[in-house]
Amino acid sequence: MADNFMRGERGPEREESSWYPGIDVYEIERGIIIVAELPGVKKENLGISLDNDYLIIEGKRYEPVYQFVKCHHRESLYGSFRRSIRLPRKIDEDNIKAELKEGLLLIYMPLRDEPAAKVTID
Repeated sequence: MADNFMRGERGPEREESSWYPGIDVYEIERGIIIVAELPGVKKENLGISLDNDYLIIEGKRYEPVYQFVKCHHRESLYGSFRRSIRLPRKIDEDNIKAELKEGLLLIYMPLRDEPAAKVTID
């Protein structure tokens, strides 16, 4: 399942929003790393939560206010966003770490240690 997920056969879900930050999901030996491009988003306007097997990233990027300026061309998008990412493996919810630095949100989620299945011999 993780291999299919990492090949992009099932990617992060986009919900109805003003704009969609780019998100990359990586799996390493002991965890999942998520990188979200969030230029112009401040930490106080950002929320991260877990809902069952989904990581939710939501927030708002405010449009800068320029007085006495006439805009001739604009490609930048502003407003609210919400992304839901289905996690490919069970994670250790108590040890998630997140950092917002230079417009990138980095989230490290360690994998949960799951005991090996025991087989009963008849």
